[in-house]
Amino acid sequence: SSNSREDLLVEIKIQASLDHPNIVRIIESFDNKTGIFVVMELCSGGDLEKKLRTQ
Repeated sequence: SSNSREDLLVEIKIQASLDHPNIVRIIESFDNKTGIFVVMELCSGGDLEKKLRTQ
């Protein structure tokens, strides 16, 4: 819905403003007719889900 889309855009803007070594940085976001796209920094070192399963 329109409200959900606006809420998501607000969340993206909030996360993009955060600067912390343990939070993945948002580089840019795009919003068009087909969807909302978020470009985030690359986090090397593997898959978070797999890492959590091994701990």
